[in-house]
Amino acid sequence: MFLCFRFAAYLFKCSLPTRKRPDYVSIVRFSCAKSHEVLLVHSTSPRKGKYSVQFTVCLMPLYFNYSRGYELVEWIELNRILGAERFTVYVKSCASNVEDILKYYKGIGVVDVVQWNLPVDDIHYFGQVAALQDCLYRNKASSRYIVNIDLDEFIIPHKRDVFTWNDIVAKYNRNKSMSFNFRNVFFRKEWLGLAGNYKFSGSALAAKYNMITLLLSEHEAKVFPIGSRSKYIARTALATFLLIHDVRGTGYSVRVPQDVALLHHYRNWSNYSNVEARITDNTVLKKYGVNLTHNVQYTWKQLPNVFLGQTDE
Repeated sequence: MFLCFRFAAYLFKCSLPTRKRPDYVSIVRFSCAKSHEVLLVHSTSPRKGKYSVQFTVCLMPLYFNYSRGYELVEWIELNRILGAERFTVYVKSCASNVEDILKYYKGIGVVDVVQWNLPVDDIHYFGQVAALQDCLYRNKASSRYIVNIDLDEFIIPHKRDVFTWNDIVAKYNRNKSMSFNFRNVFFRKEWLGLAGNYKFSGSALAAKYNMITLLLSEHEAKVFPIGSRSKYIARTALATFLLIHDVRGTGYSVRVPQDVALLHHYRNWSNYSNVEARITDNTVLKKYGVNLTHNVQYTWKQLPNVFLGQTDE
């Protein structure tokens, strides 16, 4: 079903009359119209030419009083293992347990929270595209790369000698590599079960904290092409505009081979059927299971009175 929205996000690009960077900008309908709001211009160049972090993950707006704390903790901890150093999290509305989790991660310098209070609601996915641009330009001066994934998605290295995002970009990193794109595969939550016959000492903890990446071991045989459901890692110095599944800017996009890495996408299906071809995939469990279980358990010990969240919402 195609949904129409009254409002949309726009990115305005203006040519400068001189090489001098302006201190303030404003938007008006006519060249001589009076401006009602003046915005301070921030530099997008890293200080002294050095970035403070390598990878920042952008999480689009949490909404509908989001309360799945167990999902958020697993997502942050697995992405930290993969290479994330910082997260920019946009919040329209969330429950008190999620507020406590975000407060904890903010306190240890891992998460930046942006309260996303738009003046209108009649816009796609609570202004997702606008939030992506905000995240890109908010982090351009400090982060070498931006990672665009949702709460149910993970960019997982598959090749035996590739363990982190750093390993991936090192394989394909050239001066004009603007983005690294990853093909999507669906892990259906209806197929939930302990991961095959692979022995894992932390399976009880994985079940306790509802760690879907360790408990679900099968995905659809279909691997989506780049541009359909795919996500990416973008180089901030070259990217000028972020789309949901693609990047615009100067340089070229690398299509990362599926044997090197895939986008693992965990979701429920309203039209679920049990006839789709499946592939067993224990990559997350084998590569990251021990560290992930340890880190998730440690985090929840720092949050002793925080509710994990309803698993059936």
